[in-house]
Amino acid sequence: MATVMDITEGNRGTLTADGWSFERVAKVAGVGGVGHARLKNAVEADGVPSIGDAHPTVADCELVSIHPESESQDIVKLRLVYQTPPALETEIEVGATLSEVTVDTDINGELMIVKYGEDETKDQAALVSIGLPRSTIRFRRREFESPGEKAREYVGKVNTAGWTVDSGAAARTWRCNAIVGRSADSGRSYDVDYDFEYDEETWDARVVWIKSETGRMPPDLDENGRRRFQVYREKGFNGLNLP
Repeated sequence: MATVMDITEGNRGTLTADGWSFERVAKVAGVGGVGHARLKNAVEADGVPSIGDAHPTVADCELVSIHPESESQDIVKLRLVYQTPPALETEIEVGATLSEVTVDTDINGELMIVKYGEDETKDQAALVSIGLPRSTIRFRRREFESPGEKAREYVGKVNTAGWTVDSGAAARTWRCNAIVGRSADSGRSYDVDYDFEYDEETWDARVVWIKSETGRMPPDLDENGRRRFQVYREKGFNGLNLP
């Protein structure tokens, strides 16, 4: 049965612009197999660290590679290389999209009234669907954990107040529309997209009074017939650690 005899730390380390690098050496005895199979069995022996494990004394370095080499008939030496994980580079995409909204006022804020009848003594207030531009922002970065839990926690929520992306934003003006991760390496890493959309008037729902007999607003609608209701729960977006 393969047994890890000992693991020793080297006397040197390397610091570059990408971070620290350290080496440790493990010796495994009693390894079965021949040729490359023996080297593989040594790496898979109980007690050998796994790729991604943290360095025992330098917590911000992790094991990135293992280099096995037969030292003798009985012993396989493993060179364990630990490095600082690469910084997460974030791709940012900003712009605006048109969103369909229903309005009852024109560009001057005046209630839209339609008059009819022979002497135009009858009138009705109108509701119109239009496309309004809303600012959007998307972040994409490589991550090493599934974003599923974050998606359940943040998607469909609005910001509590300003956050790192928009420090001056009022509460409930940014909505998290999507958090989606795609893995091309069986779940070892994910390319994660974060999508947000901005509404300067907040994402609260705007409700107007509708007359049941006509299905339209009364022409003399005042502020008592217009209300806003909070329909999205708030969440502090700084927990996503976005730039």
